[in-house]
Amino acid sequence: MSEAIASKEERLAAYNANVAAAEKDPRLSPETGKPLDKVTMFRFGAGFIVFGLLWMSGLGIVSAVLLPMHYKTIPGVNPDALVGVVNAFTAVASLVANLMFGNFSDRSRSRFGRRTPWILFGAVLGGVMLFLTGTTHNAVLLTIFYCGCMFGLNCMIAPLVAILSDRVPSGIRGTMSAFYGAGSTIGAPIGTMLGALFIENLVPGFAVAGVLMFLGGVVAVIILPKEQSADFLPKDEGSFKDILVSFRPPKFSTAHDFYKAFAGRFCMLISYQMINVYQLYIIQNYIGQSVKESAVTVSVVSMIMR
Repeated sequence: MSEAIASKEERLAAYNANVAAAEKDPRLSPETGKPLDKVTMFRFGAGFIVFGLLWMSGLGIVSAVLLPMHYKTIPGVNPDALVGVVNAFTAVASLVANLMFGNFSDRSRSRFGRRTPWILFGAVLGGVMLFLTGTTHNAVLLTIFYCGCMFGLNCMIAPLVAILSDRVPSGIRGTMSAFYGAGSTIGAPIGTMLGALFIENLVPGFAVAGVLMFLGGVVAVIILPKEQSADFLPKDEGSFKDILVSFRPPKFSTAHDFYKAFAGRFCMLISYQMINVYQLYIIQNYIGQSVKESAVTVSVVSMIMR
């Protein structure tokens, strides 16, 4: 047996021991088997809040203000109808991407860790696609670019959220999750206000949005404690069929709470999005405000809602 193989076996044994210890003691990290010091805890909290703040700011610039205005510049289409079509495609893209990249990162065995490479790849893909969405006046190409942005975004979100269970003690996961939620909550109105500044100059606004989404993943990786190599973990022997099977939802008979939560959130989001995605058009077409006035109103409403 070579020294390299023995070293990997020792690391795997230590990893399993750390996970077992963390399952018994909520103060211990599954990654190290030790409590987090204050600096490490601060870095995790800061990384999560900055990630949520930056990607949500970038997306908010586009989704709430610039994209509805951009639809009006596309010849031969009804902007109201295009909003519904694009949102339907991006919703499906987000669902598939989140499950897909979560699976892929679970099965990664990179020397840079399981999550970090996917977060960085998603940052590049999401930022570039978000910018390209504002550069085309072809409805089909716009939909493809925006769906590509959702793939990039969820390529960041799924692995980064998985860090909570991989590396953070169970006793403070709720706190760290709250930091992430706070970042995205703050980022949404900031994005809307920034979008209002570019409502008459769309392309630079899309560029700023793309940069913010890109920085979301990159800055988070820089702030978070460095992820350990995953090259010692056993390779996943599952087939492509096993990956597809993992997409299957749980049985209703064994997951009542899941479907209750799903139904409640589904209804809530439908009612919310029925108004939110058409907000700019409602203000312009029915209240009668100008482009600049509507941008200010959307910003104020976003701050009040958050």
